[in-house]
Amino acid sequence: MKKLSVFVLLMTAGLFLFSGCSKEEDDKTGLLNPVADFKVSESQINIWEKVKFSDVSENDPEEWVWHFEGGDPEVSVEPDPEVLYKEAGKFAVKLTVTNEKGESIKELENFIEVSEYEHNSETLTDVRDGKEYKTIQIGNISIMAENLRYMTGDAVYYENDPGNEEDYGLLYKWETALDACPAGWRLPTRNEYEMIKDYLGGEHEAGGKLKKSGTEYWLSPNEFGTNESGFSAVGSGGYMPEHLEFFGMNESATFWTQTGSDDEHVWSVSLSRKNGNMVIHNTTSREEYYYSIRCIMD
Repeated sequence: MKKLSVFVLLMTAGLFLFSGCSKEEDDKTGLLNPVADFKVSESQINIWEKVKFSDVSENDPEEWVWHFEGGDPEVSVEPDPEVLYKEAGKFAVKLTVTNEKGESIKELENFIEVSEYEHNSETLTDVRDGKEYKTIQIGNISIMAENLRYMTGDAVYYENDPGNEEDYGLLYKWETALDACPAGWRLPTRNEYEMIKDYLGGEHEAGGKLKKSGTEYWLSPNEFGTNESGFSAVGSGGYMPEHLEFFGMNESATFWTQTGSDDEHVWSVSLSRKNGNMVIHNTTSREEYYYSIRCIMD
């Protein structure tokens, strides 16, 4: 009986020592439940701006799952994602972090506040010739609200009539257009016009919001022309020098981008009196046509 008692004591002590060692090993590895936390570059932004999220969770999380209401992307598994917000509103952010010990969640409602830009107009003076242009803000892009009128290179007036300059601007070959904007301004890229299109509601709505309303600068019917954006597009048409042919005044407007699509073609933006579409296409010949320019702030 005495031997049995000793054996039980030894077994109990052994289990205690083993348990103590295991706990000590866990303590040494520092395995604790994670505590979710994050910080942001800013929580109040304007539409079409990005927010940088940074994980600052405690206790060494090994996996991250973010949910961004109203954001692009909506979900991320990166520890420090960057998120674009395309719509105005107040949006929630949720972060779930996990490690071998468990998981933790931090969720903030109405945390990211996204505001619309105000379409405040300003005036740009081109120091090269003293001409002034109204400029506006569309999303995060500052852009001219009038067609460029700077005479350079082989730029032309519509029908070679200087009387068309004030309302319709000049028409430019693409290579000339690349360097035609005033200092501090430049030709927009295709992607920048894509952002304007998305900001104004997409391909089938944006064109109407860019066109001047009424039939002074567009032939009837000027479908869906509201000029809601303040862009004030007019039917400035185009020019084909090979045929000495001007075309499209008050019927269409086409604007160059700086983005080439291949060795012969360029991305451009077209509006028509017949619909409210804003068409961005890559089939415009860089050699055969002259079109209008709207410069954006660099």
